[in-house]
Amino acid sequence: GEWRYLTVRLLIDAGADVTIPDGDGTSPRDLADRRGFDDVVALIDAAS
Repeated sequence: GEWRYLTVRLLIDAGADVTIPDGDGTSPRDLADRRGFDDVVALIDAAS
């Protein structure tokens, strides 16, 4: 939802590195894509 998009945007605006994978080696973009968060995927793509 909107809160998810706003949270990711806030983190990116604060300088979060969207390329750092989780403990399993999965990137934030891949996680968002797997869960169907297309708006978050677009936001991450724009920041990369």
